Amino acid sequence: MKATDLVYVEILQGRGTHLDIRSRIGGRVPAYATAGGKALLAHSPEGVVEQALAIDLVPLGPSTVTDPAALRRQLTLVRAEGVAYESEESNAGITCAAGAVLRADGSPIAAISVTGAAGQIDMRQVAPAVKIAALGLNRRIRASSAFNSL
Repeated sequence: MKATDLVYVEILQGRGTHLDIRSRIGGRVPAYATAGGKALLAHSPEGVVEQALAIDLVPLGPSTVTDPAALRRQLTLVRAEGVAYESEESNAGITCAAGAVLRADGSPIAAISVTGAAGQIDMRQVAPAVKIAALGLNRRIRASSAFNSL
């Protein structure tokens, strides 16, 4: 168990869909190889990012980014755009877009994401809905002091 792993709390699948993904409720995946993990890392303190990039970045899928400098560039874009992406990084045939759920101080609590089959869905078209969902959750969390203690 590593502090830089992404832990899945819930996974909802659409009716009639089945994606062959390695994630499962309670399962862990290295944050560097997932859109949700990148969304969280982009808003994490530098020490957490350093810890995540200091490990051996092992490929999980055919396109896993294993170059720390390239990952840092991605995290900069995630902060600017508010959405993280992955395409066949955590699993072959899978693409994903994610947004961070943040406390009032801007530190990450969780991520919300949409996953689909690579080549069948353009995550750039899904990204605005993911970003709006994350922003809505962020507003709700900032309005409730209970969430800021998580």
